[in-house]
Amino acid sequence: MLPEAGPNDSLLIATTEDTKQRQALATLSEPSFLHPSSILFQAASHIRKFLFPAIVAVFSAASGGVWGIGIALVLFGGALVATLVRYFTLRYRVQGEDFVVTEGLLFRRVRSVPIRRIQNVDLVQNVLHRVFGVAEVRIETASGTEPEATLRVLTSQQIQQLRDAIFGTQETHPVTNAAIVQSDGALREVALKPQETSQQLHHCSPKQLVLAGLTSNRGMILLSVAVGIYFQNRYTWNPGESGWIDSRWFQWPREQLASILPGNAGPIYYAIVVLGAFIVLMLALRIFGAAWYILRFYDHQLSRHGEDLQISCGLLTKVSATIPRKRIQFISVHRTWLMRPLGLASIRVETAGGGGKAGEDAAATVSRRWFLPVVAWGDVPRLLSQLRPGLIWDDQAVAWQAVSPRTSRRLMRMGILICLAISVGGFFAWQPWGGMLGLVCFPGFAWLAIKKSRAMRYARTDWGVAYRSGLFTRKLSFAFYDRIQTLGLQQSPFDRRWQMATLAIDTAAAGPAEHVIAVSYLDADFARQQFEDLQHVLLAQPGSG
Repeated sequence: MLPEAGPNDSLLIATTEDTKQRQALATLSEPSFLHPSSILFQAASHIRKFLFPAIVAVFSAASGGVWGIGIALVLFGGALVATLVRYFTLRYRVQGEDFVVTEGLLFRRVRSVPIRRIQNVDLVQNVLHRVFGVAEVRIETASGTEPEATLRVLTSQQIQQLRDAIFGTQETHPVTNAAIVQSDGALREVALKPQETSQQLHHCSPKQLVLAGLTSNRGMILLSVAVGIYFQNRYTWNPGESGWIDSRWFQWPREQLASILPGNAGPIYYAIVVLGAFIVLMLALRIFGAAWYILRFYDHQLSRHGEDLQISCGLLTKVSATIPRKRIQFISVHRTWLMRPLGLASIRVETAGGGGKAGEDAAATVSRRWFLPVVAWGDVPRLLSQLRPGLIWDDQAVAWQAVSPRTSRRLMRMGILICLAISVGGFFAWQPWGGMLGLVCFPGFAWLAIKKSRAMRYARTDWGVAYRSGLFTRKLSFAFYDRIQTLGLQQSPFDRRWQMATLAIDTAAAGPAEHVIAVSYLDADFARQQFEDLQHVLLAQPGSG
């Protein structure tokens, strides 16, 4: 066993991890190309974009036309030229303290990112990527939602060199580093202190993923697509007959159903058939949700390495993402009405500059919108303490503040107005019994009013603010004093009538956690006092004022 370095030892040569970083820096000091398979993947991306023109070209060719084929060839030819130009002109390298990416032939673009500000090097690897042994790499800082650079694609060796150059010894293996030191004129090899190793915080088992998928509504996406296709293709034009007629694709299911059902079947028989079909459809949608969870989050692991949280998951498309703990602005815990009996929950986070956007890629959605897709409810306090140091959470010990006691009456009056509108509409649509629909619906609205007023809770702690709400999906969110950006106190005319107010708390990012802290229906005096107290707390935070 090597002796440890003493206080009077002079470091001459560091081996192991420091040497790896120096080698990586030396390699990346020269401009580097993407992997040649980048041409293939970029071309595939363009093919997906121009799939519709290709379909048009096929139909045009079938009808003897050439214009569609010509347009498609121009689009695909232009895309291929752009792909080749990007591959042969794009270079990346480490220049001093900056990571530099250059690309472009006629219009040259140079992107320089300070290495010290790079916080994420995320990977996306689908099945075709694994065949070629490559992955798509995203370089991110805390500046915004868009990556600073996207490299499609690099080999595993290139990725490791890039990580070594950027993070250095931050991403080390569980080994003890060694170094050459000089002591009293003599050279000797000593052991350096071991680097902090990676610690696995959570692993989603296949059983948990299946249960989460069965309790989710992901299958409704498939149903909405099917409904859209139905209404878009419900009728077809037939000029030889009466114009618009039922499409053959939709006549066939009705004909099959009519052949199965007896001609003298009564309403009870039809009701049983409809109910059975509905149950089969719901089961199919739940199974689809479970399959989606398995494909997306298979082998989902959350680990902590130093101050970085690392996520990896995926069955066909492998995703690897990194989130520094210091970037976490907001934490939200979600429990659907089906998750609660199973003792499950999900955790989402918001990060600085990570508000999310439409069409974001797999790495962004996993790290932002699906941080922990399913966890055992009993593990939530432990995981919260890992996500935010000092966050000790005990839901039973929190002094929750309820909303105004007048909330249920206010919501119930709103329900009465809605029921009156339902009765009026029902009366004109179905006389005279339609006017009774409002009375039938009123007990449900009254129940919702009472449950909603009881579900909303607000609490102040030593470290921040907690907010709980939701009927069918219960949400518990945390905002921290050192992350709060703005405070708001809002009153509508109805709020003033009921002597209520809304306390709004915002951080540097909002969106992925799908639960902002805007505590409505608070007593006006209490909300005003909390607003003033929070102002004083924020002014006392380091760096404020």
